[in-house]
Parts: sequence; structure tokens; C-alpha cells
Amino acid sequence: MYGLYVSHRNLTGNADRLKLRAELGFVPLVELSYSIPYLDKKQKTGLMVGAIYANNRTMAYRNWNDKLDFYESNIQQRKRYAAFSEITRREGFYGFQKLELSYNYSQISDSIVAINLNFFLDGKTKQRFFLASYSYRYDRRDNVQYALRGYQLFFQATQYGILKKDNLHQGNFVSSFSHFIPLKNKFYYNYSLRGKVSFSKEQPFPQTVGLGYRNDFVRGYELYVIDGQNYAILKNNLRRELFKKAFKLPDFMPQQFGKIPAAFYLNFFADIGYVRNYQPQWSNTTLGNKTLLGYGLGLDCVTWYNSVLRLNFSRNGIGENKFFFNLAREF
Repeated sequence: MYGLYVSHRNLTGNADRLKLRAELGFVPLVELSYSIPYLDKKQKTGLMVGAIYANNRTMAYRNWNDKLDFYESNIQQRKRYAAFSEITRREGFYGFQKLELSYNYSQISDSIVAINLNFFLDGKTKQRFFLASYSYRYDRRDNVQYALRGYQLFFQATQYGILKKDNLHQGNFVSSFSHFIPLKNKFYYNYSLRGKVSFSKEQPFPQTVGLGYRNDFVRGYELYVIDGQNYAILKNNLRRELFKKAFKLPDFMPQQFGKIPAAFYLNFFADIGYVRNYQPQWSNTTLGNKTLLGYGLGLDCVTWYNSVLRLNFSRNGIGENKFFFNLAREF
């Protein structure tokens, strides 16, 4: 993949930002956005507006046996564009609200419809809808990078389809709570509970989102995508600090790079999840509508600039043992 990324962080002298992102390759994409962090004198309310265009030649067209199936082609199979606006408001140091309104348009080829009539439901080739979403986050963690104490609460309500002429009408509610508890002798325990409820038993493929996307998965099932209308997941971690130190680099290094922090934690984890799928025949799922269990042992390394390296050995409820390595930069 190659492309262009341009960002001006103080366009008019008011800390406003203009961003242009253009990518070519697997998924050609163009995004233009403009944001103002503070609209009011109290510096609590911000605004962002923008537009995105993307097209796919190779794309996931269905979920089958809890794995994404891809259609490969040399010609365009899907095009998408959206125009969006976001209003954000910060309440004190810990509360953050966001209200989003967008218009979304997608069109797929007849080839995709031929192999999945339910991509947009009923053999449709186009999807048009307005979207409205409100989210609230209250974050009292000691460190966003790798929290050891505190808690975080999140809630989001989304409505796909506002006008009667929109050809998608679906409501989603997502909520999560995480709690980080320091124990004695350098032990730390944390748990997180997350769930989603949606109000439509027949949903288009792009909006039927269950476990296996982003960080929503039961550990041990990282290689699976388990789609469904509703889900719940509980994650548990018991960590033990093994080592923590900042290493000084040679004096010729710039001051901001003068030290490399490193902390290692042994992590015992156990997760449980469940995905409710009202149309299991559409994806031939074997993991949907079943309790998902995963547990294991891992080693976490927290280092420079919000980077977390994880090496996990896990076992899942279907008897699979897997090693997973992950390098993430958390914000």
C-alpha cells in the first residue's frame, strides 16, 4: 500500500486541523476532514466535518464457518462514500461525549449479489442511509496505555436509518465497563464486561457485527469471526509485575529519546463470551449461539510511546491450543 497523508494542526491559528489521507493499493481510499477542538470559550465543545470515499476490488462478501470469505477481482466490486459531522464535549477531566451524524452510500457489483443475496438483504445492490450516534465515556484509569488501577465506563447508541426512505433501519446499543484493581505483592486484577444489543433479527452482512472485530474477542478465538445480532463478553486478567526499569540511552540521542522504559507482566487470563445469531444458516456458524470459553497465560511488555507487546498461549473451548503475538499502540 502507498499513498499520501497531509495534516495541518493549526490551520487558522486556533488549533484547528485539516487532514487529507489518500491511499492506493488493497483498498483505495480518500479522506478529507476538518476539526476545531474548541468552539466555546470554556474549551469544552469541538466539531469535526469530513468525507470519505473508498472502493474495493477484493472484499469480504460473507462469513462462512466463522471465517470471512473473500472475493478477489481485478475490477471494482464495491464503492462507498460518506459525509459526516461530529460534535464532541468534554465534561471535566474524565467525561467525554460525542454526537455523530452521517450519510452513507454503498454499492456492490452483481457478482457479489450472485454469491450472497443477503449482503444488503433481498439481493439489493445499493445501501443508502443516514446515521445518528451518541456515545459517552467516563475514564478514571491511571494510564490509558496499560491501566493498573481505576475504571472506565462506555455507552453508545446508534440508529441506522433516520428517514423513511432510507433502506436500512436498525438500532444498536453497546456498553462496556472495565475495572482495574491493584492487589498486594505487585499483583493486579482487572475485568471488563462488554455487550451489544441490536433491534433487527435480519441484518445486512456489513451491519451484522459480533465477536472477532477490533478488540472484541474471546482470547483463544482470535482466528475466528463470530457474527451475530447480540453478544456479551467478560474478560479477566490477573497480572504480576516481573520487572520495571527505564534504560538510559547514550548522550548523543535527543532528549525525548534519552530513556527507554520497559515493564514486564505475567498475565493469567480467562474469558467467556456468547453471540446470539438469529440467522445461523446464513453463515453456517458453529460457534454462534454457544458459550465461548478461553483461558491461558501471557507475557506483556509495556515500553516506549504507548507500545504494548503481548505473547499469549491460550486454549479455547473447542480444544485448540495457540500461541499469539501482538504488538499494539494504545491511545
